[in-house]
Amino acid sequence: MTGTAVAGNPGKAAPSSGAGAPGTDRLVRIMEAVLRDAGPTPGQEVLRSRLLAAGVASNAVEVSVSRTPTGLDVDAVEAAISSGAECVVGEVRDGRISVTVLPLLGDGRCFVGDAR
Repeated sequence: MTGTAVAGNPGKAAPSSGAGAPGTDRLVRIMEAVLRDAGPTPGQEVLRSRLLAAGVASNAVEVSVSRTPTGLDVDAVEAAISSGAECVVGEVRDGRISVTVLPLLGDGRCFVGDAR
């Protein structure tokens, strides 16, 4: 079983310990801390650099773009850390943080498209 955590939500669900790949709970805590510290509208490179500084391997990190091709800010920025058969996916939208654990895609990545 996986769970979803929403920062600032007293009824948040915690990821199930022991049900996921080894280290998943640790990665959830890292993701929550990085998203919380990055501020309400973090950029792509800020998220990437903070995940790497937290000790996540660069080949395990995927971060969505923070600006559209026309230069506009996106509505949400997402980051993912792959671990075994799972992805810890975090999102910042309107200053709110959500983190969930999802299965890897068939190609071994967390995101569809090029977000490495």
